Amino acid sequence: MITLREKKEHGTPSVPVVPYEPWMGRERGHHATVETHWHDEWEICYIETGRIECTLNGESCPMEAGDAVFIPGGILHSMKPVDGCHWIFESVVFNPSLLELNSDMFGESKYIGRFRTESNRRAAIFRDAAFNERYLRMYSALNEKVPFYELLVRAGLFEMTAYWMEHSMQDGETAVKETRQDAVKQALDTIHGHYREKITLESLAADAGLSVGYFIRTFRRYVGKSPADYILNYRLTKAAELLRTTDRKILSVAFDTGFNNVSYFIRTFGKAYRCPPTAYRETFRREGTES
Repeated sequence: MITLREKKEHGTPSVPVVPYEPWMGRERGHHATVETHWHDEWEICYIETGRIECTLNGESCPMEAGDAVFIPGGILHSMKPVDGCHWIFESVVFNPSLLELNSDMFGESKYIGRFRTESNRRAAIFRDAAFNERYLRMYSALNEKVPFYELLVRAGLFEMTAYWMEHSMQDGETAVKETRQDAVKQALDTIHGHYREKITLESLAADAGLSVGYFIRTFRRYVGKSPADYILNYRLTKAAELLRTTDRKILSVAFDTGFNNVSYFIRTFGKAYRCPPTAYRETFRREGTES
């Protein structure tokens, strides 16, 4: 992922929806997280195992096995395990065009068009069996490509979107100001696009049109960590990816991910991944050979 806004395609133009297989929240002893990101597509996540902290536009929401979250496009979101627990989730990401109806069709102007374009729409967490049953049935149809799955999936998305709309209508909370959210998105896009380079708080704050102090507070509210911690974590994530997928020397990996001090890189990587870079790479090679 080059920028905070995901660039990869979710599905195809003819079937603009894709299921993601259950994803293990533990990576060889490292408790993985889904870092803060956003996309235009809408997403429904279901927690299959474990307990996590889900952050939605800066609001921390605890979730556990059996919970689901409906995330409309444009929402900043992240997930991390609680107390390092083992967790698994599965999700469906879809283009909201699947919900489109002709302008004169029943429900289009009253519901679909309104919620597809509103800027203050919010995510919602569901803990009721009815919503989860519909999600699991739709996920199974999409994942297994059962007969008529296209119709079953679309029907399921309409049902779950109706649940979400009802929840949103009943929620009287004030929406987070979009200007603050956009400032954080812009900062994170900069971090993801220029993590190999020197990034200063002053430049990020200036680009967002905020003072440094206010920028740090706003960033922490949405992302759950300081800009400096986020930059460090993202660089370590990219370094881990290079260690798994290339034979580059440790020095090269460090410099290519924004670290200009190898000793500091080795020390911080070991703290985050519970082993030094060389051992991390050897673990993946050994497990790949054994498999």
